Amino acid sequence: GSPLSKRHGAASVREFRERGYRPEALANYLFRLGHSGAEHALLDLSAMARGFDVAHLGRAPAHFDEQQLAVWQKETAHHLSAAEARSWLGAVLPPGLDPAAASAFITAVLPNVVLPEDARPWVEVVFGAPPALSPAAEQTVKAAGSAYIAAAVQAAV
Repeated sequence: GSPLSKRHGAASVREFRERGYRPEALANYLFRLGHSGAEHALLDLSAMARGFDVAHLGRAPAHFDEQQLAVWQKETAHHLSAAEARSWLGAVLPPGLDPAAASAFITAVLPNVVLPEDARPWVEVVFGAPPALSPAAEQTVKAAGSAYIAAAVQAAV
């Protein structure tokens, strides 16, 4: 696809899709680019069509702002169903992940995710190997004993 801007290095719609931007986010952002209206909530295409008014078009040239797109992307992510969220985050989730574990993970991280890649560090923390301990740290853990560690984990939960 062609870039959304005439500037060198501008991204195309395809590139935004490949990065994980939702079509609804892009549509909501573009609807408001150079158009002001009374509605500030996430809109579907039919609501955009109903809310469009030529009288609300701005006269100044519109400038693409990826930070504003990210605002609509986050809003869109917060409105995903469980199935949509799992599909959207599927590429960063571990293969063969138990559905209950996936659901709990998605519920926990979705409020902090704008793009699927934002979940990757949390996938590593939750489902990856534990961090390597230095020899001194390993001795400290062994000296504390499993009962102490279990009690500390229980207290944190």
